[in-house]
Amino acid sequence: MVLTLTQLSFVNRILLEGELWVTKKWVDSVIVVSEAAAQELVAIDLPTYIIPGGVDCEHWHPDPTARKRIRSLLGYQEGNVVVGYLSRLVRSKGAMSLLKVAARIARLLPDVRFLIIGDGPMRSQLERQMEELGLQTVVTMLGPRPWRETPHYLNAMDVFVFPSYREAFGLALLEAMACGIAPVARISAGAREIITDGETGYLIDSDEELFQRVLELAQDEDLRKRIGVRARRSAQDKYSWKVIAERTLEAYGEAIRRRMERRTE
Repeated sequence: MVLTLTQLSFVNRILLEGELWVTKKWVDSVIVVSEAAAQELVAIDLPTYIIPGGVDCEHWHPDPTARKRIRSLLGYQEGNVVVGYLSRLVRSKGAMSLLKVAARIARLLPDVRFLIIGDGPMRSQLERQMEELGLQTVVTMLGPRPWRETPHYLNAMDVFVFPSYREAFGLALLEAMACGIAPVARISAGAREIITDGETGYLIDSDEELFQRVLELAQDEDLRKRIGVRARRSAQDKYSWKVIAERTLEAYGEAIRRRMERRTE
């Protein structure tokens, strides 16, 4: 069966109305990952808890040994500043922006290297673009890496770039921060809530701003370290598994209490 756009719109509206009916009838509370997500659910009129995704700060943490090993494995020299990306290679994640920035920075700072980790439908396009821009010696595209190894590769970076256009939260960004890496992220619902601009990282709204912030961090080691330390502390204080688990237990506890109170009315 083939549906027209009008029919699809009608089906989606029916599905949404059905979901709202079920939610209002059977759900006691709602947990969302961000303030932006909570705003989308105001019509439901149920107790809503904003509980973001958490990060295991013992798995993702600063690791000088892993940093030295991975950088040696990738052929980086002591003086190389490594700007990294770790995400799926799809258009919405903004990886093409990083290549544009790399081409400009390579002309100004020849010791800067770019590391792209991930896979997806845009990989071949990015590889062609890398060749067209002459970035073969500047950019390393590793493809995907096992989950357990990602903290090691994050530690090999000096700056973490998260140019995604749409993110409800952004767990990879948080994992990089937990490793003490200074982040630069495009403004999105998730990034806006995770990063305090100028304190725990930088928020940008264009490729030009991305270039300026990466350039600034690449040139200033002390700035990278200060932001990295604050980013790590923020991840621990606000997003560690222990903190998120406690907030989740509180939400369930309150929902149970409200259910019990209604039964005794």
